[in-house]
Amino acid sequence: MSLAFTLTSRGHLGRARMFVLLEESPRFETKFRTQMVKKGDDVTLTCSVSGDPPLSITWTRDKQPLNLETEPSVTSVGRVDSALKHAWLLTCMGKTTLTSNLLSRHFFCGSKKVGSFQVTISLYPTEQPDAPREVQISETGSRLVRLSWEPPFSGNSLITKYILHIRENGKNSFLLLPEFAYFSVLSQVCVGSASSQSRNISVPGTNTSADISDLRPSTGYDVYLIAENAIGPSGAGRTFHFKTEEEVPDGPPTAVKAEAIGPDALRISWEVEKAAKYAEAQMLRGFVRLPKSIPARFRRKTNE
Repeated sequence: MSLAFTLTSRGHLGRARMFVLLEESPRFETKFRTQMVKKGDDVTLTCSVSGDPPLSITWTRDKQPLNLETEPSVTSVGRVDSALKHAWLLTCMGKTTLTSNLLSRHFFCGSKKVGSFQVTISLYPTEQPDAPREVQISETGSRLVRLSWEPPFSGNSLITKYILHIRENGKNSFLLLPEFAYFSVLSQVCVGSASSQSRNISVPGTNTSADISDLRPSTGYDVYLIAENAIGPSGAGRTFHFKTEEEVPDGPPTAVKAEAIGPDALRISWEVEKAAKYAEAQMLRGFVRLPKSIPARFRRKTNE
C-alpha cells in the first residue's frame, strides 16, 4: 500500500511544494519453508509476495541463478491474487531434476524493488529407504538369536518398520560318530524334515535389534532385512547366515533291542520318541558301547 504526501512551504519569497511517495517494500509470507516431494514426481513451489506493484522476483537454486530458458524442465508462472499480492509458481519436472543423488535443493525467491527480501524453500525428494546395514548377531542360543543392525538412509521419510525374513537354509552339518577300540556302531537314526521353512517378523522403525525365537537347534538359517517408510519398502539387504547352537535331547532312547547277527556281532535298535523335539531339527548321534568282556551272569552255559 503506497501513501502520497504533499509538503508546502511558504515564505516571504514565495512558496514551494514537495511530493513524498511512500511505497510498501515486498513482504513474503515466510522466510523459510520445507517442502517434500516423492522422487520422480513433479513439484510446484509457490512464492507469494505482498507489496506495491509492480512486483517482480528472481529465482536462484543453491545460490546459483536459475536460468529458465536453458532448463526446460523448470518453468515459472506468475499470477495476481489481488491488487496488493502476487504469487509466482516454479514447477520442477521430477523425472529430470530430482535425481537419486539429490538430497535437497534450496530454492530462493527474492525481490529487489524498494528494498530486498528473500525466502528459502528447501525441497526434499522422498523415496524408498535403503536396506538396513551392518547386520550382526549380538546373542545366540539353540532356539533364539538376537540380531542388530545400523539404520539405513531413510529416503527423507520416517522409517515405519523393519521386516525380517528368516528361512532355513537346509545346510545342517551332521557329525559322524567316531569308532573306538572297544565298541562299534552298527546303526544310526536320523529323524527330521529336510524341507525349508520361512517366516517374516515385523519390528517398529525405532528399533535397531530384534529377537528371533522358536528356532530349531543346530540348524542353519538365512535372514535378510527390509526397511519400509511411507513411500514403500526398500530392496532386500544382504543375506546373513547363522546357525543355532546344539542342545541335549529331551530323553534317552527307548525300546532298546539287541539282535544277534553273527557269532561276534549284534544289531542294536531303539526309538527316539522322548527326543522327538530334538530330532526334528538335527541328527541324533548315538552309539552302542559294548564291554570288552561279557559278565558271567550273561554268559550262556552249556552242559558237556
